[in-house]
Amino acid sequence: NATAEWQAKQLLLPLIGQCVRRTEDWWTYELCFERHIRQFHKEKDGRLTEFSLGEFGTLDNARIEKSGELLSRDPTTLRPVMQQSYSGGTLCDLKEVHRASTVFYLCSAQAQHDSLQATPIGIVSITESPSCNYIVKVHVPQLCDHPYFKEGGAAQVRSTITTIHCVPSGA
Repeated sequence: NATAEWQAKQLLLPLIGQCVRRTEDWWTYELCFERHIRQFHKEKDGRLTEFSLGEFGTLDNARIEKSGELLSRDPTTLRPVMQQSYSGGTLCDLKEVHRASTVFYLCSAQAQHDSLQATPIGIVSITESPSCNYIVKVHVPQLCDHPYFKEGGAAQVRSTITTIHCVPSGA
């Protein structure tokens, strides 16, 4: 549903240019909305080891929208998500391809049961599968107010699509 997709995109507009981070073990991950995703580690002596996990691609994301997959489901949890693509990251020596990421924006299950405003925007998880391809899940509390992200909302939004049959006047 184009209207639902447009509304969801509007909820993310205030985030453009903002960055969120998550540290897991050795690495810190940073997502700057509609800019880039990176993975880095700062040594005690100040040296930085850094990999780009992808840059926001306007064409890739336009394709996602055209395909009707902007609002979809997380393949592992089946929860409603809004997805974006980041590509052209640092060359991956394991596969001789550039690193790439798919970002799933979601309303976390915990936030739906707690006070929505109490759960800040943040990276929920990062997984690498297959090598050099990353899935980044980001909780955005604003999405919890969108009908698609509410419990059962995805089915309701999809069912609002109506076919209109036109008959030429004077027929």
